[in-house]
Amino acid sequence: MNAAELKRHLTAIVTEEEHGSPDWERVTTMCLDLSRRLSLDACDECPHDVHHFIADFDIRKSDEKYGQKQRADVRAYLEP
Repeated sequence: MNAAELKRHLTAIVTEEEHGSPDWERVTTMCLDLSRRLSLDACDECPHDVHHFIADFDIRKSDEKYGQKQRADVRAYLEP
């Protein structure tokens, strides 16, 4: 997986989470799928904060403040 593909997947996850009423089942599926792909592809371009974002979907679901912080970190990675 290259950086452009990773950013496309992350954008989809952040967009879903920032939707007025996120579908957390969909977020869970997207995060688990992305995690599997990163494991298979051995993506060296994935920053540590992004790995945490992908793994912590369950925490973001229940802790909005934590979710806001993680999404802000990912947005910083996504923006040039």
